[in-house]
Amino acid sequence: MLDNILLGRNGDDGTETLADLCEAVIHNADRFTLFQQLTGRRQRLVKAVRAAGTVEGVNAIQW
Repeated sequence: MLDNILLGRNGDDGTETLADLCEAVIHNADRFTLFQQLTGRRQRLVKAVRAAGTVEGVNAIQW
């Protein structure tokens, strides 16, 4: 699969190596994991804001 991705990224005369692509995949996977954790935190905050019911309740929410 990575060979085919590399072919698409490089075309006929590209210079990116398989090792370069593997490093990019790992970097992107790490970032995606972090993004998913932040998405969960955002959803938790939205849920807390909706449950607060009042401005005072929203202001009392702590991160």
